[in-house]
Amino acid sequence: NPASVRFFVGTGTTGGGNSTFDFQGGSLFSRDNSLIHIGALTGQGEGGIFNPSVTPPATWSIGAKGLSTSYGATFSGSNNLVKVGAGSLTFNGYTRSTNTDEATYTNYLYSPRVAHNGYTTISNGVLALVVPNNLTNSSAITLAGASAVLDVSRMGFIQFFYDEAETATNSILVTNGVMELIAPQTLSGLGTIRGSVVAAAGTTIAPGFSIGSLTVTNALTLNGTVNMELDRSGGANNCDKLAANSFAGSGATLNVTNIGATLETGDTFQLFNKAVTAFTTVNLPAASADNLVPYTWTNMLAINGSIKVLQGAEPSVPTTPTNLTFNASGGNLTITWPPGYIGWTLYTNITVANSNTWYPYLPLTTGNTTQVVIPMNPATPRAFYQLRLQ
Repeated sequence: NPASVRFFVGTGTTGGGNSTFDFQGGSLFSRDNSLIHIGALTGQGEGGIFNPSVTPPATWSIGAKGLSTSYGATFSGSNNLVKVGAGSLTFNGYTRSTNTDEATYTNYLYSPRVAHNGYTTISNGVLALVVPNNLTNSSAITLAGASAVLDVSRMGFIQFFYDEAETATNSILVTNGVMELIAPQTLSGLGTIRGSVVAAAGTTIAPGFSIGSLTVTNALTLNGTVNMELDRSGGANNCDKLAANSFAGSGATLNVTNIGATLETGDTFQLFNKAVTAFTTVNLPAASADNLVPYTWTNMLAINGSIKVLQGAEPSVPTTPTNLTFNASGGNLTITWPPGYIGWTLYTNITVANSNTWYPYLPLTTGNTTQVVIPMNPATPRAFYQLRLQ
């Protein structure tokens, strides 16, 4: 009788990345906080993976064989789940208990088979859930790689029907492709969530590990806290990014932390791929790490999803030479150079191109601009121009 079989996993690191467990009944649990490797997980039935007999939780690393499998048994209790490998693992099971009407199968009561309360990590491949399975009991959900995918497009909810005594007598499964985050759950990392996400008040979303991007393919509703980081050391727009097909929500809080170099006037950070109006509180860095440079911000989240440093440190000047461009029109010669090259000065001479007789173009102090308009004088047979960093 496979339903009576129970397997116990011992101390330390157990199992192997080439193992396959096919559940057709029976149960499996760890007796301690072991790390258990299962290369592939399949099967269905009333058995599955249950509570460890002691705390803290065991951690189950599943999928190293790279196979795409479907699992319809139980994964519950104080266990952690780590999805590894390039394949997909689909949790598609449910518990269905009938009342007395087994002849017509109309009185069904459903409940999820996935109900673990440890953390859930997708480091590679796809973790997919099918209604009524969900992750509302999991303490923290993390996408740990750019190729990691959490597929919630077939998730949904249980619709119950009640009698006059308010006792559930029947239920149906409704698929809506929505993952709900419930306080105090966290969602973090980088990768892709297929479907929609509704983050309730008291939840936290934190894109990236240090700096990274998290994408939701459908709608993202923000009612909790979003934590994001900036690091201009990797570029003027180097920041965490949160993308979705659409944003909704209200009463949310955005906390932005600068973990890199001092911010400069004009720095713009595209935190979201489009406008977000969900935030009632936005906390932006007030000053540099040494408190010597105060910051003034322009909040454009509700316009295009970005924030901009209106006043910070003086922009650093690039030391690599750049090209001048020009246009002659209406008796004027307009010379321009890239906007980031404020601090470079335009020099000229009217002798020969390789002459040492160069001087700053006057009357403008061209170190404070990137464009000069020069009246063309027919009496001047030729003139040469170059850009210098003083």
